[in-house]
Amino acid sequence: MGPGYLVLGPTGAFVVGDGTRNPRSVARELAQWASRFRAAVGDVLSWAPFVDVLVVADRPRIRLESASVVSPDMLVDVLVSGAEMLLPDAVDQLAGLAAQVAGARGHGDESDDHPGATR
Repeated sequence: MGPGYLVLGPTGAFVVGDGTRNPRSVARELAQWASRFRAAVGDVLSWAPFVDVLVVADRPRIRLESASVVSPDMLVDVLVSGAEMLLPDAVDQLAGLAAQVAGARGHGDESDDHPGATR
């Protein structure tokens, strides 16, 4: 598995990773992947969503330039609360593209450098 997961839903597109050991490194990897995913989407669709980068760590005082730090107990709230940013059809389109990108990069090989896709 890569550094994290791609999570798609009505509240947006997120890449989420475990920052327990090295949150700065994980944030950099996730931010790079989010950028590549957004570029891949833009190559196929006429639009591309903003992809929020979330590092899950129980370190409330850490500040990361390329990601938001979320405590484990708040992750679900962050993912499901908030305004609807993506309509169901858009979520389906993005999930399909994520599956294509994952398939083109090794059919889910654990050495891939992209997050797994969930919705």
